[in-house]
Amino acid sequence: MIFEEKVWCRDLPLSASRVTAVFISFFILPSLLEKLSLSPGWCVLLPVLLALPWCIGSAGQLGIAKTGIKDLRLILASYLSIVALTVIVSPLWKLLLDFLGAEHVEQQALVSMIASSGTSDRIMIYIGSCLITPVVEEVVFRRIIYGWIVDTMPMRSAVLLTSLVFALLHFFIYGIPGVFIIGVVLQLVYLFSKNLLIPIITHALLNSVVLLITIFSN
Repeated sequence: MIFEEKVWCRDLPLSASRVTAVFISFFILPSLLEKLSLSPGWCVLLPVLLALPWCIGSAGQLGIAKTGIKDLRLILASYLSIVALTVIVSPLWKLLLDFLGAEHVEQQALVSMIASSGTSDRIMIYIGSCLITPVVEEVVFRRIIYGWIVDTMPMRSAVLLTSLVFALLHFFIYGIPGVFIIGVVLQLVYLFSKNLLIPIITHALLNSVVLLITIFSN
């Protein structure tokens, strides 16, 4: 079988206490840093730097392997699939939100932060959101949370539930379908390739493109 998830998710490098530490770094620390009036760059970079050590393990524990040309094709195919599906689904989601009268913004807070930041802050935001965040999030969601969930339900359900948690924890109503699609595609790519480096690179590419478009459009 291509997806031997029951065996593939053993020997996980993170305990529940470590996942809790990552959660605090990602979701509680940024608001505290904002209250201390730190610059946007530090508000993005410090939390992920503190979360990163909790996600370190051996290549075998993390499911990281060497990449080749075929992996680059898989990264490109994954990226294009995510973009295409998001372009189709996001307008429909917006129509539904408007129909329901649900309040929402069409721009994530980080994008607004990038637009109003100086060069040094943008460099720190890039390092934090495009280089470190993909590593942390892929280890936590694709490797750890999925590994817990798949022990309690069939693989397809575990993929969908993990991706839903991934989308909801971004706290961005307008972006829920897009982030959900990212979660599903990256989870399937990971299970197919058995190489966590593939979704990490794809995730980094997605974030980098959004950041660069934001910078050059402003």
